[in-house]
Amino acid sequence: MNTFPRWTLDPRPGTAEYELPLPDGLSVDARTVRAAHDRVLAAFCADRDDSVLRVTVTGRTLRLRYRTDVLDREAAARITGYHLTALTTPVRRSLLSESELRFQLEESAGPRRPLPGRRLHELFEERAAAHPDTVAAVQADRQWTYGELNSRANRIGRALLEHGLRPEGVVAVLMERNLDWPAAVLGVLKAGGVYLPIEPHLPAARVRAIFTRADYDLVLTKDSVAAAYEEEHEDTDLGVPVAADRPAYICFTSGATGEPKGAMCEHAGFVNHVLAKLEALDIGPGQVVAQTAPQCSDISLWQLLAALLVGGRTLLVGPETVLDVPRFVDTIERGRVGALQVAPSYLEAVLDELERRPRELPHLRRVSVTGEPVRKELVERWFAARPGIPLVNSHGLPETSDATIHEVMDRVPDEDRVPLGRPVANVRIYVVDEHMVPVPLGAPGEIVFSGVCVGRGYVNDPDGTAAAFAEDPYRPGERLYRSGHRGRRLPDGKLELLGHRDGRVEIRGFRAETGEIDEIENALLRVPGVREGAVVVVGGTRLVAFCTGPAPVAAEVVREELAASLPTHLVPSVVHWRQRLPLTADGTTDRDTLTELAGPAGLLDRTA
Repeated sequence: MNTFPRWTLDPRPGTAEYELPLPDGLSVDARTVRAAHDRVLAAFCADRDDSVLRVTVTGRTLRLRYRTDVLDREAAARITGYHLTALTTPVRRSLLSESELRFQLEESAGPRRPLPGRRLHELFEERAAAHPDTVAAVQADRQWTYGELNSRANRIGRALLEHGLRPEGVVAVLMERNLDWPAAVLGVLKAGGVYLPIEPHLPAARVRAIFTRADYDLVLTKDSVAAAYEEEHEDTDLGVPVAADRPAYICFTSGATGEPKGAMCEHAGFVNHVLAKLEALDIGPGQVVAQTAPQCSDISLWQLLAALLVGGRTLLVGPETVLDVPRFVDTIERGRVGALQVAPSYLEAVLDELERRPRELPHLRRVSVTGEPVRKELVERWFAARPGIPLVNSHGLPETSDATIHEVMDRVPDEDRVPLGRPVANVRIYVVDEHMVPVPLGAPGEIVFSGVCVGRGYVNDPDGTAAAFAEDPYRPGERLYRSGHRGRRLPDGKLELLGHRDGRVEIRGFRAETGEIDEIENALLRVPGVREGAVVVVGGTRLVAFCTGPAPVAAEVVREELAASLPTHLVPSVVHWRQRLPLTADGTTDRDTLTELAGPAGLLDRTA
């Protein structure tokens, strides 16, 4: 049963009524009222439940009787208005009043802030000129100052121009994450090129697909960077003019078909995102930011460059260190890391390590989690272990210049789900129906993005671009991105993620949404003794759960606990206990490995 969404910050047991007079000349009967009520419930994807919400017409009065633990008076007034709209203008597509529409389109946007008139590499150049001898980047026992990094980036940029790089030409950077990497990235930007990251260890077929789609001009490798240094180009700033609406980088991500899609992001969106990160993670002069994400992840860029805009330091942490959690924790402690962003599953592993071998981490100021839904149990565990360090829930997509929402938490949220938060500066987020019309507050809909964050679309993919990008119908001339993610607004104006629009699987004859898989995993974490949990779908029809914890819990015990709160078809048929969940190179739960383990050659018939 789909219940009516709770919309009150002060739930109190009991019932109340809200009344509105019917307009003169409007004639209604019980059938008309029922049809209006059904339309309102459909907008909220809620089933009829007269104990929560009941609508009647007595004489010339429309009366809404509601539960006060679900709705407050303001919400009741709004919902009564929806009913009146449905009665008076049944053909009108939107139920929203003008004031609510204005709130959703204008007042719930991120704050408007002017962007600097310089590109990100130019902001770095200013810092390098002011503090050339300050350490900018560190890798293991090597380090470069701002002056050294800027000098090398300038020489790479001049080499690219000498080799024929055209304005907005794509430069594929195929190299490891070492000190030459930030010099290469800055060199491409300084020369007016578009940065395209390619990891050296990607499968050859994927590299070929990226090269084909990106239509690149030049390739930078370890050898070509070394040659650029040897060619003795001038090391002064290039001064190539780069407009804010020029593309800065291309981030390739796989779509539903597995084909790589290259999201093109512009300089303005790039700068806007990095400035938002500096604010959310409280990064300032002298702060150390850990660079942990693989090059092909858009996260890698802010981690690489944010500290360099404010006189901070970037600590390059290699993949072999990320995959070794004890070594990783030692590295961020020795490196005096103040800002860290990891996946929620990786933070679980870090907390496990800190329980086994406690460290003070005295320089750590804020930690951000991203890439996976953040569960309340993780937030509770974090603040129990590190009550003085805020946790930042960061949400975004490659198509929107990375993070568009930051929720800075200094305590465990009151909600059952961890909210996404509010949009960052210069970003607008709408929750809409299939016609791009904003849905009622609290109702589920598709999350779409507008503003400076939205990129140009997918490189050399007009069909993919047309399917996901459009003109903002409420701001002609501005781009809009349809994320495919479902969500809703909470009473405090924050956003809550509910799943993916197309994320459906068939389980034992029942259709299940991706959001329901999230619910299974949330229920799994409530089982006594379970610390981490993940659920994968095998063959599109069968659920398999993986658990970790201090000591194994019998599979049947786990299933019985889940059955107490989940429908039968959502209880995993197999439960497997592991010492820890496998992680990818960027620290997220490796669901591909879990799916392989759970497949026909793996664990399907075991209930360890």
